[in-house]
Amino acid sequence: MDPPELESYLSGTFESRVESNHMRRGFKALSMNPDLKFLSRKVMMTVPLNNDIRDCVRCIRYTALPRRVKAEDERIGDDKSARNAVEAEIRVPDGTPVPAGTTFTLQKNTSVDRRVITRLGEMYAVTVK
Repeated sequence: MDPPELESYLSGTFESRVESNHMRRGFKALSMNPDLKFLSRKVMMTVPLNNDIRDCVRCIRYTALPRRVKAEDERIGDDKSARNAVEAEIRVPDGTPVPAGTTFTLQKNTSVDRRVITRLGEMYAVTVK
């Protein structure tokens, strides 16, 4: 995720960001692939698979057919292009509680609001790599 998204986790729930079309997707897209690293993102979140997460998570369906849907217009039940299958994406509905044991890892020199990090650190583990 990007640093500004961290503030949404202070509510203790998953909340999708407001997209450029002024809508929320209604879900947070996460990856089940433990080998994925930061890629172009400055913040990574590791979420334990407790029963609450297992009960609400929606596994993504992949399709070999072309998709012309912008990422910001995707909804929780939409298929995703098979070229992204390595991500092993899952979708967590907005409002789902973030489980205890969740860890937020920031890349070194990431510009973040220190007040948000302090408050987030009272709820979850926050580390810098």
